[in-house]
Amino acid sequence: METHLQLFGHGKGSIGVAFILDLTERKKMEEKLRQQGEFLRSLLATLPVGIFIIDPASHRIEKVNLEAAAMIGAAPEEIEGRSCREFFIQSAESCPITASNEEVDRSERLLRRKDGLEILVLKTVKRVRTDSGEKLVETFIDISERKYLEEELYRLSITDPLTGAYNRRYFLEMLAREIERTRRTGLPFALIMFDLDHFKSINDRFGHAAGDRVLKSLVAAFKERLRKTDCLARWGGEEFVILLPDTTAEGAAGLAEELRRRLSQMEIPGVGQVTASFGVTGYYTGDTVDTITQRVDSMLYRAKENGRNCVCAYQ
Repeated sequence: METHLQLFGHGKGSIGVAFILDLTERKKMEEKLRQQGEFLRSLLATLPVGIFIIDPASHRIEKVNLEAAAMIGAAPEEIEGRSCREFFIQSAESCPITASNEEVDRSERLLRRKDGLEILVLKTVKRVRTDSGEKLVETFIDISERKYLEEELYRLSITDPLTGAYNRRYFLEMLAREIERTRRTGLPFALIMFDLDHFKSINDRFGHAAGDRVLKSLVAAFKERLRKTDCLARWGGEEFVILLPDTTAEGAAGLAEELRRRLSQMEIPGVGQVTASFGVTGYYTGDTVDTITQRVDSMLYRAKENGRNCVCAYQ
């Protein structure tokens, strides 16, 4: 209870009046609110998600939880009071959520740590209305490892696990895109297909481990010469193909001859020198994936028929 006692004059004497209020329900409500507040503070502190409570007018950080402080590598008191733009370096001058009057904004951003390192996070900003006015609640999680794993899985899905060259499926996708680009722009492109000479005898004489070493050495050496825009892929077995954007058939033939010489001069440990035969063709009007790959394949076999260790280009 809560009691208020007041004295009133009454004739020649006085009367004391006591006002007694039952506080049971109010105390229950206060305790409930206290427990809810304590729960929310504990939740804010222990959630495995970085959280900023931000003033939308000044963009100053009013509250920060322990997870956010750990991600930044600073104590909460070092963060509170500073602008959120100091940490989210890709933020524009105008806040996306306040400028567009949206309720929620979700995006991938770079978070700058205290030590200057940057990590990729998935950030969500939401408007929250409180007794003290509107606030912005920013939550963010570190997705840098997830992004790395996604990229690694994608890389594995498009490359040959032994040599690191692209696989056949990816090459055919790139070839189809290049055909469409050439039809649209008129820019040339060419293909080189090559096959190691007498590769079976290498496996028979030196073992499959030596054969694998030859394939990996070949790809590594050729990648050093090719451009980033070129696509070197393992076509199958000891056969490879190269897609050369913005390259004429003549230019591709010159590159094929250079690669042939480079390979023939290499000394592969445990094997010695090896050679390969090369077929070359450019894109011609009306070509499809099938017609151009069949043509470069026929050039490769013509090179083998011509004695191997040579280049045969389609005229």
